[in-house]
Amino acid sequence: MGRQGRVTVRIRGAGRPGEVTVEVRGASESFIAYCDGEVRLGEAVLVAASRGDRAVEVYPIDHLRVPPRNPPAEES
Repeated sequence: MGRQGRVTVRIRGAGRPGEVTVEVRGASESFIAYCDGEVRLGEAVLVAASRGDRAVEVYPIDHLRVPPRNPPAEES
């Protein structure tokens, strides 16, 4: 958990898994991956939890970005 991975088979969401590759002990390993929403091929993900039997729960890293504290003012 807490490791970054990359989607190698699109995750369709809603209980329909895909696949991610994660570096573990210096080698790349593949895991069945679940996410609430769709995650496209090639996207970076964060492994949030193990589901057992080489299956993991992941979140797209883009969804975890924190917005800046003082966003730039809009021009009128």
